[in-house]
Amino acid sequence: MKRIVKNPAHTDAFNSWASQQGFTNWDQFTGSNAYHQVRSHVLLNEQYGISGYTEEPLDNPKLQPHIDHYRKKGIYPRLTFEYENFVVDYHHTPYGSSHKDKVVNGSFNYADIFDPVHDDMSQYIQFGPHGEMMPEYNLDPLIKAKVDKTIEVFDLNHNALNNRRYGIMCMLESYAGMEPDIILECMQAAGFPSLVNWWLRTHTA
Repeated sequence: MKRIVKNPAHTDAFNSWASQQGFTNWDQFTGSNAYHQVRSHVLLNEQYGISGYTEEPLDNPKLQPHIDHYRKKGIYPRLTFEYENFVVDYHHTPYGSSHKDKVVNGSFNYADIFDPVHDDMSQYIQFGPHGEMMPEYNLDPLIKAKVDKTIEVFDLNHNALNNRRYGIMCMLESYAGMEPDIILECMQAAGFPSLVNWWLRTHTA
């Protein structure tokens, strides 16, 4: 999970616009052209085409990306139209936002996991030989617990994600010896930037 940088001006503009529109519920907004425009903007300009939780490219024509509420609107209704609560992800997968929505309830403490809009978990993770995500070595126990809980809540070690990351690691191995800038350019469309950047840190001089 890599941090999503949101422009404060975009946040203010959307929040002001949504307040003026007076939407009575989320379904009313999702049926509008504005929803599709906002979803596309967040996905392409802030998340660079990848999931804000899993980092997989959202390019499968059989799956529909949606605007997920990081803090569930059923628990935090006042954040329903809060732009900084918007994270684009696939809707029907066994991991990512769908898994989060199954395990998070009213007693859940969001302070126990990383917020992709305000935190950068990528600096605290490493990857095993088969693509599995793990906490870095020698972390503060509280940070390690937060990494472990985030992996659990979003099921970031689901077999489908591990397999995709393993495939990327194999690709990266084939580029060994090339300049890091060239490798980054070659891997632009592959997604999983936290994995790519970790591999470059640990496999290149």
